[in-house]
Amino acid sequence: MHDDTPDAASDGPESRTPIPEFLHSAFAEGPFTKCDACGAALRERPVPYQLQKTVKRGDVVFEIALCLPCLMGAMRDFSEESMERIRRFHEERYRPSDRLDECHFCRAAVGPESEYEIGAVCAGVFLARDPVVMCANCGGELSESLSKRTRDAWGEFLDDHVPGVPKEMEPDTLPMAF
Repeated sequence: MHDDTPDAASDGPESRTPIPEFLHSAFAEGPFTKCDACGAALRERPVPYQLQKTVKRGDVVFEIALCLPCLMGAMRDFSEESMERIRRFHEERYRPSDRLDECHFCRAAVGPESEYEIGAVCAGVFLARDPVVMCANCGGELSESLSKRTRDAWGEFLDDHVPGVPKEMEPDTLPMAF
């Protein structure tokens, strides 16, 4: 196991965990190589980035890779109320786990017949934080708690920067960066 801080990837090589294949792009059939918003290279730079996938019944239906500057830029348009709700949701409900077959917020099982999101923070070709799993129920709760302004801002960001968002995921069911 490795340190759960963004600086973990800068420790010695023996403490680094390579990004596992299940976090590679299902659509590009390999590792994510560039930020979906700005096109910046992800694997060659030490700038942290977030990978996130939405899985429905075993199929990846949405995936995104965002460098930290783009993610922070998108979040600038989130309401203060929503940012506080996101912070509180994580603070009150997030329970780290090495298990990837359960939600890290409510411990509900996730598997081939489930809908869930999985995400991780990476730096270069290594994990900077362990993957996080969120079931559809917890994702829905979080999304419903956010202001219309925040949901609209995230939807506009995805429309402007990320092609191929499935129409059935819009507007209020878009996965939120977590």
